[in-house]
Amino acid sequence: MSPPCKRARRSLETTINSLPDEVMCMIFDRLPIRDVIRSSVTCRRWNGIIFRSNYDFRIALKVMASNWRVVTKSQRCYRHVVWKVRDQAIPSTWKTIYRKFMNNLTSLEIVFTDKVKKKSIASLVTLIAEAIPQMTKLRSLQLIDICEQDHQGITATLRSNSIRSLTFMCKFKVWVDMPQLESFEGYLYALNTPDECTHSHALDKLKELIVERDAEEPLPLSTAAIIHIIRRLKNIEKMIWYNAIEERIFIAICELCSKLKEFTFKAPMSHCNVFNMSNLKKLTHLRSLGICGLLSEQDSALDCTSLTQIEHLHLGFIIGGDVKIPKSIKKLEVNINHYTEERMIKTIISGAAHLKVLKVTFGGYRGNQVYYNEPVKLLKALSHLRQLEVFQLEGGLFNASSFLRMNVPLRRLHTLQFHRAKLVSTKSARAIRKNKAVCTECGGIGKMLPSNFNFAGLMRRFPRLNVPEFACCTMLPRHML
Repeated sequence: MSPPCKRARRSLETTINSLPDEVMCMIFDRLPIRDVIRSSVTCRRWNGIIFRSNYDFRIALKVMASNWRVVTKSQRCYRHVVWKVRDQAIPSTWKTIYRKFMNNLTSLEIVFTDKVKKKSIASLVTLIAEAIPQMTKLRSLQLIDICEQDHQGITATLRSNSIRSLTFMCKFKVWVDMPQLESFEGYLYALNTPDECTHSHALDKLKELIVERDAEEPLPLSTAAIIHIIRRLKNIEKMIWYNAIEERIFIAICELCSKLKEFTFKAPMSHCNVFNMSNLKKLTHLRSLGICGLLSEQDSALDCTSLTQIEHLHLGFIIGGDVKIPKSIKKLEVNINHYTEERMIKTIISGAAHLKVLKVTFGGYRGNQVYYNEPVKLLKALSHLRQLEVFQLEGGLFNASSFLRMNVPLRRLHTLQFHRAKLVSTKSARAIRKNKAVCTECGGIGKMLPSNFNFAGLMRRFPRLNVPEFACCTMLPRHML
């Protein structure tokens, strides 16, 4: 028998199993998801932490016609399920999902594929509508229809007291009764309610609204119906419109959505017909404004200087006159091409007083050919941005001497990011091919990763900068231009 001191020493030995579950979750967070799943077969404790605790938010079960029988035998407890529906074993698959995960499911995504008949979709929608109220832990529901066939005639009411996030992009008619709903993305007609069952309080907690493009929307709403929905958005804070927006709807949003903080227009707008600064000034809580496309007359300027509460401004392709921005802007995103370069540089300089983050997206790409030259004027204009801390570049063409064109260093800048940029190297094509690898962001094979690309004089221009960051960039030998 070993002495007592040795037995006490052994009992004090620390192994990985001595760590609490919270620390184990922190370790699993640093592993790729494939390694986390492999770790689950190490022992029962690790399996329980990964699949039966709150950690399993990273793991989703993809259910298909080929594996639903395996799911019935699995002992794992999944809280996130993705089901791509095909016209095979639909009732059996749904029963498996419902019985096995009903009490623990927090996220459910159902995608209707092209191989599903209309009759099968109608029966499944009915089953889903009946089951959702009983899933008391369900927080997120996504219904996505990628079928090309028409599903008119299918109608359902989706009721839930637990769902916080809803994505609905289907070609059939639904009514939503979810008092706890905080985020909605999809076709706006899902938020419409028939006259006989209208609940004025149904959208009181909705804070985020993303209206998708309605090119294939089977049930287009009238302007009056849309305004009726807007009236119910009393506490909305974020709104993104992929649809073209009418003037009456725009005015209604500015007058009724007083708590709106972020407003983005993804579809092109007409300056003369819709966009009016006097209306936007009514949104006193507005801090972020996105205009992805604006069509205006050649001599008419887009004057945003009166929007002194705005801190983040995103300007897409502005066709027409100049753009004037307020001095309060701290983050600016702009699109630049051959035709808008000089006007956008004036816009950037005009907002230089408090600008801390600048993102520039270069237009003019087709395939692997670059249609935009080195942004010489933009790099020279950087000297005006004395408060700049983060500079992000999407696209564009750069070489080793590009930043030598700057006259004054930016002493506050600490982050320089390149995304999908073309970097011209003095090396030969054979030397560049040695850097061929898999891009860590997009997974594309064959990207020439610029891990050893050096800009001349970069540290003198940006003294606080550690190293520039590259994502999905490509290195090119000079003779290929």
